[in-house]
Amino acid sequence: MEIDWEAFRNAKAVPSLLTAAWDRILFGKGKDKPDLQVANALKAAEIDPQTFKSQMGSYDVDEQIRILWKANTETGLFQWARERELTSAGLTEFALEYLKYASPERRGSEPPTRYIADANDAELAAAEFMRWLGFPDAQASPVGPDGGIDVSSKQAVGQVKDYGKPIGRPELQQHLGVAVGEGGKLPVFFARSGYTNQALEWANERDMPLYEFDLAGSWAPSNTAGELLWSAGADRFLKNRGLAGEQSPPQDIGDPPIRPRLEEQGAAGAQDVASDSSEPEEEPAISSEESGAGLAAEIRALGDLRDSGVLDDEEFRLAKKKLLD
Repeated sequence: MEIDWEAFRNAKAVPSLLTAAWDRILFGKGKDKPDLQVANALKAAEIDPQTFKSQMGSYDVDEQIRILWKANTETGLFQWARERELTSAGLTEFALEYLKYASPERRGSEPPTRYIADANDAELAAAEFMRWLGFPDAQASPVGPDGGIDVSSKQAVGQVKDYGKPIGRPELQQHLGVAVGEGGKLPVFFARSGYTNQALEWANERDMPLYEFDLAGSWAPSNTAGELLWSAGADRFLKNRGLAGEQSPPQDIGDPPIRPRLEEQGAAGAQDVASDSSEPEEEPAISSEESGAGLAAEIRALGDLRDSGVLDDEEFRLAKKKLLD
């Protein structure tokens, strides 16, 4: 059944339809029982269903409406049971993705990675990384003027700089001002080329988490606050600093593990290769992990060529596409 997207998106009945769908998934209704997968994910994340329903009221509402619209377009007239089934399946998948990193036990030891081709990709990757850190509602800002906020969540705001030079103190000061203007949210900064010593010193004095990323979508903390947020997760980090809702006594989240910066990781790998002087009789097969590392290095090299002006943006995209194909 053909349904115009814009007309459906703006229909007055849509909010109540979404509310009814979430009620079926979270609380059950009639013969429908609460969805077991969502219930287990909420329990693991220590989020009660009513709070979660409230969060869904403002999180990526357009995508929720699109799920509802798709269910209606794929069913015929009066096929209400099928429409409800498709809507519930789509929103359940949506909820599980949202809750994926809400519990530290579920998130895994390392953050997700994704290849970064441009500034918009960098913001999307940073949003996913912030969800992994424990801000489940983190979203990249829509393309266009963003008021200094590239990633937003209820408790934190992120700024992403895909620059070819280190970030200085003024950029961090500006971002802190934005975070204060947003009600005192935690400011988190992401930079591809790191930070000046002055910027690092200034951020350390204010417990502002700083991170670096590369074009392969790998992440590394740049200062102590970044390490602590990485290892403790958002909930413990914010409670320890008195920034998370109802305050509890500060928790001892311990010393952060020492993680090498991205360029140091590469240098360590090069030293390991140089120190191994023995030559194998037969060249070993390249594992998928080693292949991925080599690809990441090639993408980083392309990024350096773009930053130095050797490649323009279009040439960079074409060269990167050729590598990935």
